[in-house]
This record gives sequence, structure tokens and C-alpha cells, in this order.
Amino acid sequence: MDLSQAVHELTRPHKTTITRDSGAREYVSEDSLLDQLRGEISSSGNRSGVGANRYKVPLALDVLDLYQSIARTAQDLKAAEAPHAKTTGTIESIIQAWAAATTRNEAAERIVSKWCEQIHALINPPKKIEINAPCPQCGNRHTMNEAGDINLALVATNGVVRCSACLTEWTGAQLWNLRDAISYSHAS
Repeated sequence: MDLSQAVHELTRPHKTTITRDSGAREYVSEDSLLDQLRGEISSSGNRSGVGANRYKVPLALDVLDLYQSIARTAQDLKAAEAPHAKTTGTIESIIQAWAAATTRNEAAERIVSKWCEQIHALINPPKKIEINAPCPQCGNRHTMNEAGDINLALVATNGVVRCSACLTEWTGAQLWNLRDAISYSHAS
């Protein structure tokens, strides 16, 4: 994605393609990623209606942190590279003014693309599937995280299986080998 496309997706409503459960593809309008991010911040604390808890749910702090980080960085970049560019004061207009004025297009493209990826990861986190089998590499079935929670060691995410005990990863054709190794260990 080039800089202008990334800035457009980040700061303006845009079209996107979605795939329905039936496999049909549809072209739909979507809010800017920054609007979606703002919606994630406020939606967790705006519960109301019959049966709603009278106490507000805490804000999604990871979402708020990302939003504030983007805002600070955008303001710093605009101040350094486009100090005289006119804006309306919104984060969107600051990013647009900076992107239009910067001469470091490759660096700007990396920065804005990273923001887009981070927002996508928070709004639509990848699905994780835990595999209830011992790791063929280290033999561990479970691991303990920093909080003391016990989890299954093998976790599949986006076509990659990773053992959280030994950090071995399987991708692509290696997944067939993993399947065979797990099947063999279950048969024994």
C-alpha cells in the first residue's frame, strides 16, 4: 500500500471488500481507521439501557494508548516536517498535512502503514486456536504465562503454529509434518 492509500484508509471513509460466509464478496463503505479506533475506545464505557450495569466498563486501555501514540507522533512529525501547513486541528488533518508535505515518502509510508496494521490488529485481532497435544519438539503440552495462567503450549494463528514453551514455529508445508507428529504422538 502506498502512502496516499494508507493515509486515505487511516483518515477517511473508504471502500473495502468483505467475504461473506457463503463465499460471496461484497464491496462496502467503512469508516476511517481512526474513527473505528475512537469507536473502540468509547464503546466499552457507553453501556446503557435495561439491565445495564450502573458502573461504566473501563476503557480499552490498549486502544487508548495506540490512539494517543498515533496522535503524539503525528503532531511531532507535522511540527518537524510541515510546520506551516494549515490543518483543522484534527488528527486526521494533521496526518494529511504532514503526509502531503513530507519528502521522506518511504519512511512516511512505513509509519502510516504500521499505524494501519496496529489498528487492524486491535479492531480485528487474529483468531488463536489452542491445540491440545504435546509439542513434538519439546514435549510440553502446557505453559504458564506471566500472570500464572496455564495454557496449552501449541497455538495456531494466521497459518502459523507456535509452541509457547520452546518457541518452535511451523508454517506452510511444515504444518503437514506437525500434523503427522501430533497424530503419531496420539497413537502411541
